[in-house]
Amino acid sequence: MKNFYWALFFLLPTATVGQVEDPANIQVQSTPDGDVEKLVFEEFISQGNCVEVFNIQRIGNVNSIGSFSNGLASIGIENGIVFTTGELENIKGPNISSETSGGLYGPSTDPFLSKVVGNAPVFDVIGIEFDFIPTGDFVSFDYVFASEEYCEFVGTEFNDVFGFFVSGPGIVGNEYNKSINVATIEGRDEVAINSVNHLDNTDFFISNRESCEIDDVGKVLNTIEFDGFTIPLQAFFNVIPCETYHIRLVVGDVGDEFLDSAVFLKGKSFDIGAKATIRTLVNNSSQDSLIYENCLEGSFLINRSKLSDRGKPLEVDLFFLGTATNGEDFLSIPEKITLEARENIKEIPISMIPDEALEGEEYVDVVVRTKTCDCEELDTTRLYIRDTKEDISVEFSEEVVCPSQPFQISPAVPDGIEPLFYQWDTGDSTSFIVDEITSPKRYVVTVTDVCGASNSDSVEVQIQPVPSLELVGDFGWCEGRILDSLLVDFPGQAPWSLEYTIDNAPLVAINEIMENPYVLPFEQVGTYTFEGFNDKHCNGIIEGTVEISDISFLIESVLTRPSCFNATDGQIDLQFEGGQDPFTILWDSLEEQSNLLSNIPAGDYSVQVVDQMGCVIQQDFFLPQALPTSRCRIDLAKSLYIPNAFSPNADGINDSFTIFFTAPLIQSVKYSIFDRWGNRIYTSVAYSKQDAPDFWDGGEMPAGVYVCLVEVFLADGSRDHFGTDVTLVL
Repeated sequence: MKNFYWALFFLLPTATVGQVEDPANIQVQSTPDGDVEKLVFEEFISQGNCVEVFNIQRIGNVNSIGSFSNGLASIGIENGIVFTTGELENIKGPNISSETSGGLYGPSTDPFLSKVVGNAPVFDVIGIEFDFIPTGDFVSFDYVFASEEYCEFVGTEFNDVFGFFVSGPGIVGNEYNKSINVATIEGRDEVAINSVNHLDNTDFFISNRESCEIDDVGKVLNTIEFDGFTIPLQAFFNVIPCETYHIRLVVGDVGDEFLDSAVFLKGKSFDIGAKATIRTLVNNSSQDSLIYENCLEGSFLINRSKLSDRGKPLEVDLFFLGTATNGEDFLSIPEKITLEARENIKEIPISMIPDEALEGEEYVDVVVRTKTCDCEELDTTRLYIRDTKEDISVEFSEEVVCPSQPFQISPAVPDGIEPLFYQWDTGDSTSFIVDEITSPKRYVVTVTDVCGASNSDSVEVQIQPVPSLELVGDFGWCEGRILDSLLVDFPGQAPWSLEYTIDNAPLVAINEIMENPYVLPFEQVGTYTFEGFNDKHCNGIIEGTVEISDISFLIESVLTRPSCFNATDGQIDLQFEGGQDPFTILWDSLEEQSNLLSNIPAGDYSVQVVDQMGCVIQQDFFLPQALPTSRCRIDLAKSLYIPNAFSPNADGINDSFTIFFTAPLIQSVKYSIFDRWGNRIYTSVAYSKQDAPDFWDGGEMPAGVYVCLVEVFLADGSRDHFGTDVTLVL
């Protein structure tokens, strides 16, 4: 039993929150609707007219078999079928764990895999099996084996394994239930953790973990989860054409159910056919599908399948279709061709029959047919045939250059048959010439194509003055302000190019400029030094610099925390370094637009400041709370307004009594009225600055002096008391 210290980690997905996926990451997809038969035909079987595959069955849990794509960067196979002892989603990179496990379907009974590993217990077996009828003498397919067991458990009993077990006519079975295992290294070692790793058969192994301690560590850490895998391998085995065979492709965990392993089957690589293929080849031409009468000769190449017995002759049939006729437009080609033993490619020359008629472009489709197992496999190629011409088009465009500057001229030959041969009046024989002149000059060239057609043309190269340009400027930049641009009025002819450096950094080039005037944008602060300028014909002269300065300003703040816990007398005072007045100040969620924010509680604040130049600063502040131990200190006599008399006579003036306050440290106030004998005759409710005051109208009390006891509730939760007299006047 492996010792794991990661508890239930294997049940967690391997992706991490917020992680950006590598675009080269291998992708996996589950089997749509569990239809393994569709999966096998669409992803694994090489297509052909004579392909017979049937009785397709899934082995194991449907959640562990599916298709993959984008695998070239990691395992060397772009797409195909994958089956794994864990969960499909755990296959994707990056490789963030050396102990990924999933699925955990428990012990499995598989007599094939158990015998590969000496009857050790096997878990989480997954795979496919099916019958097939080959049309060739051999069958092949490509695959990769990958595992999380690498490299910590190499040489242990945890020898995760897979196998491709084939049975049928001519197969001399062994201990694998009359089957042979074709998952081997060059027909020797059966592929498993203990047979292909960083110690054995190392040429066939790729590490993806530091634990393997070999040179290629970490080469694909971001693209696949598995800690190691084989290079792409090929299974290749003999069969008897037209007979029925069975193949079982399975993988399983060995020793316990932990740590995933998987098999990747290359897409469309299961090839059981033996059809011949055909293609065209044209001598001395870059176009293998085009020949000319009386000129280029071509051939048809018939290729024998690698899956046919090359020790025997192979007979194929040819059919000719199209507008060109076998035996009339080209010398007759037999309709039956034999590739002799050991002859892998047969070349059949095609020789055109000359005629004087201008027939336009013709074509011939040649179909090669291979018969096997009462079935026909077809392959087709097309060859185009054109008439040759006596002359070709040779054309120069208008040429204008600057004095004493190198230039290149070459003609356009749109209808010549390559290769082309040139002869200039200067004695040169290249497709172009390079020259320097100080006055107009005429050039003549004769061009001949491979079929002998030729023509001549000439060009008079004219002179223009060398264009010159000066660019200067001084601009400012800051956050929130759109960078300035420079309007460039180019001399000469389009297209133009411009080169400059920013603070002596690598050269920046703008090419193929067609607009004039041209708006040159500035993308960063610095000194722009202009180094080069060209128009259509010449290297121009340019000079000048543009300075882009940072005109940003800074905010310096003074924070005054509340005087006591929960008080609202805090303050933020903003001062600005740099920038240009006036400053527009906007506090988030507050109507205040001043640089001084006062009478505020502790908390988070945000401000946006814009100066006259449009520079913007967004800044956040945290005004800390006063310490919980700090107590609010307040002069109640100065913080409360308590009338000393009132007259409830309904004249609308001082008809009732209450207490007013505005101090930020006072949360609420409550008062009680006592007569001269100490009897409580009225008690108000506690009210805050935001509440309506509680008024005492005197009731039916006689005129006289009464005692008012004031209870003050402060911001820090403490209380204070204040006593005074109030006179009731009637």
